Amino acid sequence: MKFAKSWWLLLIVSLGVMTPFIAPYLTLDPARSRIPINPASVQYPLLLVHIVTAFIALLTGFLQFIEAIRINKPAMHRYLRSKK
Repeated sequence: MKFAKSWWLLLIVSLGVMTPFIAPYLTLDPARSRIPINPASVQYPLLLVHIVTAFIALLTGFLQFIEAIRINKPAMHRYLRSKK
């Protein structure tokens, strides 16, 4: 059970680290971007897609630590593991 508590702690710490970096982009305002962006180009929407999908990938990666998924649904575990 100690392992189960440690992965929750890792998830909380990871969210704490990721949140300040994704927060400026949640407003959908190119002026708040952390890097120089030309608002008239396709650069900002692509950056948003990149950031959101990376955030989702980081969060779903924690599903690999849930023992119930590894044992009861090995096909799902292998499917999630193979997506890099």
